Amino acid sequence: MRFLLKISFTVSIFFSLMLTTWAIDDEQYHQLNVSLAKYHVIPRYEKLVTALAQLNSTAQDFCKTPEETTLRLLEQEYHSAMDKWMEIQHIRFGPISKDSRFFKIQFWPDDRGIVRKHLRRFIGKMEKEEVSLSDLQSGSVAIQGFPAVEQLIFNKRTPLLPQNQKFQLHCQLLQWITSNLHEVAQDILTDWKSEKGYQTVVETASEGNFDFLSAKEVSYEFLMSLQTELQLIDDAKLLAPLGKKEKKARPNKSESWRSQRSLRNIIHNFKGLRQLYEGESQSGFDDLIQPNNPDLARQFQQQFEIVIQTAQTLEIPLSQAVSDPLHRAPVVQLRQEVKQLRELVEKQLTTAIDISLGFNALDGD
Repeated sequence: MRFLLKISFTVSIFFSLMLTTWAIDDEQYHQLNVSLAKYHVIPRYEKLVTALAQLNSTAQDFCKTPEETTLRLLEQEYHSAMDKWMEIQHIRFGPISKDSRFFKIQFWPDDRGIVRKHLRRFIGKMEKEEVSLSDLQSGSVAIQGFPAVEQLIFNKRTPLLPQNQKFQLHCQLLQWITSNLHEVAQDILTDWKSEKGYQTVVETASEGNFDFLSAKEVSYEFLMSLQTELQLIDDAKLLAPLGKKEKKARPNKSESWRSQRSLRNIIHNFKGLRQLYEGESQSGFDDLIQPNNPDLARQFQQQFEIVIQTAQTLEIPLSQAVSDPLHRAPVVQLRQEVKQLRELVEKQLTTAIDISLGFNALDGD
């Protein structure tokens, strides 16, 4: 099956050379935006809010009854919430861009170990009874989200069980962070759904709209979300841990390496990205190109399938695979396939729907 998909992908390059920009009117962009906001973005934030509420509740239960059974449940709820976040991580515009909310949910990449340093510092202040939940919320974004939760639950150097002298401090901080995570996600969802909220902003893009002067400008943001996440996966989630060669692999550059879910993150990223591209049973980018360029639409479908299949066939955690002679090659292959999909978006999808990409959140100054 993979062989046939690769042949088909190669052959389809011929058709892409004949790619023509087709006129897309503002109403088509409008339909795309309305559909993605209503059926893609909001439902995913709703699922994230629900999962984070459960994570917070489970953290409280564990701290009341700290035993192996409740710890396993806590780990499961962490993974469930991370799954939901990975499927909406690509959305970087709108309410999530307010007040550093994205980084409050996930401060990553963290090349300098800032999360670890700030956790240690904050716990030191807790020992002196100098801080509270409000201090956490007004302090460093590095310890307000998933990476801090991961370090508290999965840190082998200072495990939650068996209990040590700092158990109560760690448990209190864990509950504060999970509560804060739920609150941040709820605020994002509320800002999308409230009367005259961001969903309305998206649906009414036109002259006079403070945020968007046209529906095309909103479609640009959705397309940028797709491109930026592909760049993040390519550069940070795969290239960074791979290094230039096996001996220079950097396993701890992997996202969520402590909980050994780096590949799981990527798989859920692509579940979200694929639905962003295809639409949720309603209008997606695929619907803009399918009528005029079905070969390109087929090319996208095949490349999404290839990437997901490769990711699902990797047998060991990414942080181990990058330095393992037997498993590194499939990771390299996965990165090449992600790059091919990224090029499809940057060079062909943009042309097909008449939207040019600019700088994104990962490009820096």
